[in-house]
Amino acid sequence: MATFESKGMSVVVSGVATVDDVKLFQLRNKKTEDGLRVSKIEVPSTVSSGARLIQFSPNGKWLCIVRPDSRILAARVVQEEGSFVLHRKLSKLRRIDREAPKIVLLGGLGRYDRTVSKIAFSTDSNVLVVSDLAGYMDSFVLSGEEDLSLDTPDVDEFGSASDSSDSESSSEDEEEIVIAPHKLIFGQQWLRNPSASSIPKLPSAPTIISFRPDSSAKNGHVNRVSPHPTRNNPHPISRALPTSATTPDRLFIMTACSSVFEFNVLSGSLTPWSRRNPSSILPEDFRRNRDHARGCFWNVTSEQARIWLYGVGWLWMFDLNVDFPLPNEATSTALVNGRAGSAIANGNLELGISRKIQKVAEGGKKQIREDIDINASPFDEMDLDTDAEGPTALERLRRGSSAGEARASGAKASWRTYKYRPILGVVVLGEEEGEAGLEVAIVERPIWEVELPPRYYGDQEWEKDGL
Repeated sequence: MATFESKGMSVVVSGVATVDDVKLFQLRNKKTEDGLRVSKIEVPSTVSSGARLIQFSPNGKWLCIVRPDSRILAARVVQEEGSFVLHRKLSKLRRIDREAPKIVLLGGLGRYDRTVSKIAFSTDSNVLVVSDLAGYMDSFVLSGEEDLSLDTPDVDEFGSASDSSDSESSSEDEEEIVIAPHKLIFGQQWLRNPSASSIPKLPSAPTIISFRPDSSAKNGHVNRVSPHPTRNNPHPISRALPTSATTPDRLFIMTACSSVFEFNVLSGSLTPWSRRNPSSILPEDFRRNRDHARGCFWNVTSEQARIWLYGVGWLWMFDLNVDFPLPNEATSTALVNGRAGSAIANGNLELGISRKIQKVAEGGKKQIREDIDINASPFDEMDLDTDAEGPTALERLRRGSSAGEARASGAKASWRTYKYRPILGVVVLGEEEGEAGLEVAIVERPIWEVELPPRYYGDQEWEKDGL
C-alpha cells in the first residue's frame, strides 16, 4: 500500500497492489458535510497488470512499481488541476547483475533470495533505494532538472484510458505505452547510482530502510545549476547528479538479525554515527529481541535526530546524535545462533571450544599470537580494530565529537517500552510538533479480539467423536 498527499489540491491518492492487479483511490474532502469522498481511479493496463510493491515519492511526482518478478519500473505522475495523469513512458531501472553461486541456482528456491522486499525514497525524492532478501542494496539517482516544456505530456489519464470511444483505438493507445531504460521525461531520468556497488552485502535481509530527514532542507527542492540556453539549444538538458551537499542521503537500515547500519548512499560509506556505534555495542535487550521490526518514524530537529522503531510488542527509540556507552569486556555477551537464541555471558559458556581462536604466526625467532573472535562481523572488525599502543579506533572516532559531548551531557541514546502490544501500526499526527514534541497514534489490535475463520479439520476428523 502506498499514499501521498497533494497539499495544493487537498487530495490524498492511495494505491494498493496485488500480484495481478494495481488499484488507485482518490480521497477528497466533502464540501457539504464532514468526511472524505472516496473515488476509484482507473489505471492503464501496463500499470494495473500486477505488482509486488508500489511506492509514491514524497513529492508525489514518481510512482515506483516492483513487478512480481522483481522488475523495477518508475512512472511519472503529472498533477493537473483536478486530476492526476501518468506519463506514457515507464522508466525501467536495472539492478546490478550479481552472480549467484551455482549451488544456490540449482537449489529448490533458485534466485528467490534476489526478490525485492523494500523500497525507500529520499525525502527530496531524488534518490531511490531497493533491497532484496539476500541483503543486497541497489540505489538510483534522479538526473537532470525538471522542465515541463521539454516534453509534451503524452499521457494516459487515470480517469479514462483514452479520449476515443471505440475499443480498438483504446487498445492501440495502451500498446503505445513504452517501457525503456533511461528515457528522458521532462528533462529528467533515473540512473544507477555510481556508488551503488560500494554498499556491501548485509548480514541478513533488511526489515527497515528509511532515509533520515534533513530538517534544514526543503522537500523536493535541490539547488542545482541549470545549463544556460543558447541560440542552437534553447532548452538544454542538465546531466547533473544529486550530491550529498544538496540531497539528504543518510539511509538507516535494520536487518532481521537486529543489526543496525546507516550509510551515505551517494558515497557508499558508513556515516560517522554508524562507525562509532556498530551493532555489537547496541543495548543487549535490543540485540536479544526476537521480533522483527514492522515500521519506523522520525523525529528530527536541530537538536536531535530520533528514529522510533516498533514491532508487534515493543517500541524502541534511538537518537542518532548520541553515542552508546562503550561495552564492558567483563560483562559482554554474545548471541547464540544469531538472533534465534538467548544471550549467554562469555564466562558461563560451557562448550568444548570458545568463541575466540588463537592465530600464531612465525616472525623470524619471534612468535606473534593474535586472538580472533569467530563471531565478529566484518562491519565490527572494520570499526573496532585495536591498536596495542593506543586507544581503539572506536575511541579515536569519539574523541572530540559532538555526539560524545551530547552523551556526556546526559542525553539518552535509546529508550524502550513494552507497554503497547500487540501493535498493529503507528501513525504520525501532522507534521508540526507541539510543545510536548511529536504526536503519534499507536493502534493496538489484540489477537483474541480478531475474528478468525472456522477451524480447519484434518482428514476425516469431523467424523470422530469427541473432536
